[in-house]
Amino acid sequence: MNKIPVAALFEGHIVTLEGDRFVDPRSDVDELRAPLTVVGHYAGIPTAQDEHRAFKLIGDWSDVAAEQDVPEQACTMLLVTPAPSSKLLVAYFPDDQHEVVVDLDNQDGFE
Repeated sequence: MNKIPVAALFEGHIVTLEGDRFVDPRSDVDELRAPLTVVGHYAGIPTAQDEHRAFKLIGDWSDVAAEQDVPEQACTMLLVTPAPSSKLLVAYFPDDQHEVVVDLDNQDGFE
């Protein structure tokens, strides 16, 4: 099991987030049971555009009331579920150095 910081992920990485302390602390997000493909990430909280187009938003940024409250190391990751459904998930991590499980042997080839 390989773990790397969220900030080091790039398009095509395959990640497993089931049970992750930031996005699935109760292990109750069905879409996180299968590996997911990273399709992008950026600093800060999810944008309104990503919130609108996402099938599901995961993570908790309820304590971020204003732009100045966003933690400097906050990171948003865009993920897709496996085919055939291919749903867009938007995951928020308050710390971009938080490590997630990544499958370095079976990437989607977006590199």
